[in-house]
Amino acid sequence: HRDLHVRSRRQRQMCIRDRSHSIEGYVSIFNNSYTRDLSELSTRKLFDSIPSYVNNNDDINSADNVLRASNMAGIIQNISIPGLGHALSHQMARYKVSHGNATGAFLPITMVINSENEKVKSSYNTFAKRLGFKSCEQLIDKIKEMNDVFSVSLEKKKIEKAIFCLLYTSPSPRDGLLSRMPSSA
Repeated sequence: HRDLHVRSRRQRQMCIRDRSHSIEGYVSIFNNSYTRDLSELSTRKLFDSIPSYVNNNDDINSADNVLRASNMAGIIQNISIPGLGHALSHQMARYKVSHGNATGAFLPITMVINSENEKVKSSYNTFAKRLGFKSCEQLIDKIKEMNDVFSVSLEKKKIEKAIFCLLYTSPSPRDGLLSRMPSSA
């Protein structure tokens, strides 16, 4: 009998973060067939194993699946470069919001935004179908459901602050200086 001795809150945050890295990586402009395959495998393992891993410290098989999926998510992140949800989540650290919680909360929001681009929506739909969902929307619903089960959320005011920080502290593509007004981008 072995106890994994990882606190449940930290487990949830790690799993949700890695789920976000895997899904964002699938639609990244830097993806390739290797990262898409890893995204699919990692996301499937996380969807299948997160509940048991978080709720049962004795489940070595679930822990193994989650840790391997987390490793894959790290590879995906390094090759494919995560997207908007990841960028926004880094802004949340200054408000004492964990990276895992922030990436999880921003994922369904940014998936809806990214789906406005038909090419990206097509990629999400392909990904969703490969995972056993009928559509991108159904995948987003599953993500929201998991977020509810694992208490992943952000206050609206914190979301607005993150977006404000991202807009006003990002370098201007025109002159490389920090933006002071949205029009300087």
